[in-house]
Amino acid sequence: WTMLVFMARDNDLSSYAQQHIEQMMAINHDEVNLLVFDCHSFLGKKVAQKILITPGCATVLETLPGHDGGDPASFEYACRWALQEYPSKRFGVMVWSHGSGMLPGSPYVHANYRTRGFCYDDVTGHCLDDIKIMQAFEKIMPMRKGKKIDLFIFLACFMADIEIMAALAPYVSYAVASQSGMPAKGFPYAQSFGLFKKPYVSTENIVVNIVRAYRDYYRSYGSLGTTLTGVDLTVFDNLLRAIDT
Repeated sequence: WTMLVFMARDNDLSSYAQQHIEQMMAINHDEVNLLVFDCHSFLGKKVAQKILITPGCATVLETLPGHDGGDPASFEYACRWALQEYPSKRFGVMVWSHGSGMLPGSPYVHANYRTRGFCYDDVTGHCLDDIKIMQAFEKIMPMRKGKKIDLFIFLACFMADIEIMAALAPYVSYAVASQSGMPAKGFPYAQSFGLFKKPYVSTENIVVNIVRAYRDYYRSYGSLGTTLTGVDLTVFDNLLRAIDT
């Protein structure tokens, strides 16, 4: 596996980033490439850092100027970096940021954001959405030689909309997202990704493990209102046809 975490944290989630990176460092993943593309501001300037996560260590490989977490060009760049520099049999992406879903009725409201989407940047006011992510995928997919992205995880609120899943389905095999808010205090990275190092384990079983680990993690905090959904996008057309009918 290569797993890329696209971290768009030039917003009020920035203070949680180090906690999440430290949780990633707790993963025992000798057979996995775990990468972070961290978009933020430093000394008033926008930067992105390429970070390699290994057990107990987060190594900054390169710092790049000017990247905007809400710009699809930055998302595309991060994916190209991961695919070119860390080739692997299976490839997954996690987006780490705020999310509002695609439906106008989403309860998430922020004074700086006038459009629904995810990966919000407080400095530029930009964000990604279903159209932008599809355009980025169209440019990325030739690098996969026709093979879909194996796993796409939204570590962002309200992203388990059917509209978002329909946008992902042509490019992604499995997705994980929440229909409600996602607490910022952590994610069970070690428990979720523990199966990555076992090449015989299917992506479907990994998705089930992620959902169960998330449930157990937040039960331990007493947060019984959290939700997480695993979606098999390989059969998603069947659902869309049923809805159309």
